Amino acid sequence: MQESGPTLNTGALSNDGHSSFGIAQWTGGRKTNLINYAKSVNKEPNDLTAQLEFVMVELNGGYNKFFQDFLKTTTVETATKLWSDKYESPAAWAANIPNRTKYANDVLRLYGGNAAIIANVVNNDCQNNPGAIGQAPNGFVFPLITTKTA
Repeated sequence: MQESGPTLNTGALSNDGHSSFGIAQWTGGRKTNLINYAKSVNKEPNDLTAQLEFVMVELNGGYNKFFQDFLKTTTVETATKLWSDKYESPAAWAANIPNRTKYANDVLRLYGGNAAIIANVVNNDCQNNPGAIGQAPNGFVFPLITTKTA
């Protein structure tokens, strides 16, 4: 939300209009990887589902060490700081921590979470098990349309 606005503008561009893109403001090789991922699943790069799935691809791939540390956090503020520092790496992220923490608390209130949901996210691969990251037995992880039922 800090990167793309409270409505999650999936087509959000950085202030220069072209270098950063999407809900996580991917740049460089990560932006290229997002675009290639979206194409590989027959979606547009600005599709919210494609972007959320790509987050999980990154978290289960090159960002897995960070993700494991992230899952051990115990407060929203600590999780927000770690996410900003190690995953999004925005310019001047420290100044935005209060606003980022507010957005994180808003998401937590809307979508909640518990160990069963987190385990479902960590243990499923969105490329090989469509829908698996969108829904867990006790609720939704991300607001995705999935092929699984509760």
